[in-house]
Amino acid sequence: MKIYKFRIYYEQINGFYRDIEIGSEQTFEDLHKAIQKSVNFNSKELSSFSIYDNKWNKNAEITLIDMSAKKEEDKNLYIMNQAKIGNFININSYKQRIIYIYDFINLWTFYIKLLEILSPDPNAIYPRCVKSKGKFIQQKKPVLTDADTDTDIYSNNFEDYNYV
Repeated sequence: MKIYKFRIYYEQINGFYRDIEIGSEQTFEDLHKAIQKSVNFNSKELSSFSIYDNKWNKNAEITLIDMSAKKEEDKNLYIMNQAKIGNFININSYKQRIIYIYDFINLWTFYIKLLEILSPDPNAIYPRCVKSKGKFIQQKKPVLTDADTDTDIYSNNFEDYNYV
């Protein structure tokens, strides 16, 4: 088994990154959970990994759940708990690009870069975060108040409107 050391960036926070080591036989679901743990996300939202070559051609999408309509049409769509890391990483190209999106409404977008390939440490438990820089502060979702809504739109009282 090889160990891949990835650097996970979040470009909206200067200096933020996490270095995560994971085994080639582990799945993208394992990587997904390691990223979530490193930034204190809960596991309630959908997410996906997209893998691109060095020219930004999309080679694969790896989703948390099966989101394909027809299997024949979605040959490059995979499910995280079945997709082993080693089957998708091109060890000859450190220019391979991976994007991880968590929460399809808020689109928390992380960029992932392969830093190096290591031999496993027999005393380590993978995946593991080996370096953490910068504090990840989640933006709060907007909360609607009564002042933010137009009660006329939701009202059943149509007498106030003049119809021609």
